[in-house]
Amino acid sequence: MRLEAPSTCIGQVAISDTAADRHSVHTLYDRRDDTGLRLDNSRGNGCTVYSGTNEINHVRKVTACVNIQLRPDSCGADDRPGDDH
Repeated sequence: MRLEAPSTCIGQVAISDTAADRHSVHTLYDRRDDTGLRLDNSRGNGCTVYSGTNEINHVRKVTACVNIQLRPDSCGADDRPGDDH
């Protein structure tokens, strides 16, 4: 796996790159009042980037993806914070 699953804490999204494979990673996420947001991490292996924090406009859904040049990005399953299913 090239990345850690995105995490959310107090209305914040984080995405980590865990592979030295020259592919950047990103997360697609939705907040309560905004959809279709994207957080890019092109800092390389071992680096994590974070979105802004917003407890009121909390994160509802996150999806982690690997940027694959000239091909469709590889994305994992959606994660919905607070959903145990």
